[in-house]
Amino acid sequence: MVADTFQHMTLRDKLTEIDRLSRELNEHIEHGFLSKTRELSRLARKGRNGEEETGITDRTIRDTASQVIASERFTEDIYNQLSRLLVSVDEELSKMING
Repeated sequence: MVADTFQHMTLRDKLTEIDRLSRELNEHIEHGFLSKTRELSRLARKGRNGEEETGITDRTIRDTASQVIASERFTEDIYNQLSRLLVSVDEELSKMING
């Protein structure tokens, strides 16, 4: 049961943590993940331009793609924590309502 993971937390603490994680996820997506994906897209477009020397190496593309993947993993970790907390709150509220 998911609630066991957060059993020691009060409902208020859970909601506070949900709020914190939601803000962290939003901040990370807006200022971290999206900027990294835009940079990768920009580099990939420049790298396809065969008419002029761009100076963009495969290594640059790989390194940037690696940063995007690491950022996505961080995004997924935060999302999973948030999801587990939300399930825990749902279970706790169901117990309160249904007895």
